[in-house]
Amino acid sequence: RAPPSSITMSTKLRLVADASNPTLFARLHVQTVRRLRTSLGDDDCLGGHDDDDVTFLPLKITFATTTGGAAAPPPIFVSFNGGTINASDAIQIHPSLLPHHDEILTTNHECLVTVTPLLPPPPTATTIHVDPLSLGDWESIECHASYLETGGLLQQVSVVYTGQILTLRLPG
Repeated sequence: RAPPSSITMSTKLRLVADASNPTLFARLHVQTVRRLRTSLGDDDCLGGHDDDDVTFLPLKITFATTTGGAAAPPPIFVSFNGGTINASDAIQIHPSLLPHHDEILTTNHECLVTVTPLLPPPPTATTIHVDPLSLGDWESIECHASYLETGGLLQQVSVVYTGQILTLRLPG
């Protein structure tokens, strides 16, 4: 098996914020997934040895500098976990992943971004510390702790980073 390439392909895509997606996973066109996956070489840790069988692809989304020369918003990290879309020039994510990117949410829900696969993949977390934003959030998490601990969290998100604000869907 060949070692992974130190050069990872990036691609420019339209970022589409879509609240109808019940998970926090990114959705991509099948051809886009193949292009990004192929750029990584034969890396066993991503699941699937066949480009048609990619089940996990961690991604970094980088934003361009804003008009007027202001600093670019910070990057966000997401994962592709199999959900596809028809548009080959887009990546679709849930708007709750864009808490510091108000200009995207207010201007037609789209912008041009650079999408790069993460290699090596981020380390596997053994614990995640959750700090609810409100008393209501705290009570909801307490009531549904068992659901979150037994896979409810992982069914919604698979890449998290320090300081990330997550909107989770809880039963009931």
